Amino acid sequence: IGDFNRGNFYRFMLSGEKLPFDVSKFSWLFSLSNVTRVMVANKKSGINSWDDMVAFAKKEPLKWAVGSIGASEHIEAIYMKELTGLPTKFTTWGSQSAVVAALIRGDAHVTLINYNAVKTLIDAKQVNLLVSFTDKRLYPSVPTIKEKGYPQALANVGGPGGNLTIGPPNIDPE
Repeated sequence: IGDFNRGNFYRFMLSGEKLPFDVSKFSWLFSLSNVTRVMVANKKSGINSWDDMVAFAKKEPLKWAVGSIGASEHIEAIYMKELTGLPTKFTTWGSQSAVVAALIRGDAHVTLINYNAVKTLIDAKQVNLLVSFTDKRLYPSVPTIKEKGYPQALANVGGPGGNLTIGPPNIDPE
């Protein structure tokens, strides 16, 4: 029994990076968490809302910070870029904490991130919350992605936590 980051599933299945075993053969058992994604912007960018972000991207590509290449946040960010058609340049930082630091410094305009990782920064007004990937609003003044016209994103962004518990192939279900 072990722990596996779901972003690595994409990395090992779709990239040239190979492992000495086939990750698709594991028995996928469960996830202990559920990830709520939000999109936030740095305070220096002038992006205070989803509509501001769309207008900004029409003038110059967004610098969109992601953690690790192939991680779930990266895959979900690519999905959102393709879904919305927003001109974007992804910048990779290696970890969620490095993404937050890049955002606060102004090295990136926006990021798609786990709400729990930035809730205190949102509440302290260190970053601007643009949209939540939830059925209901997290804050009265901030829309959901469904309200912005992308209801399909709810099924593809966030959800089961990044880490899944796995077992060896063909493990007894009991």
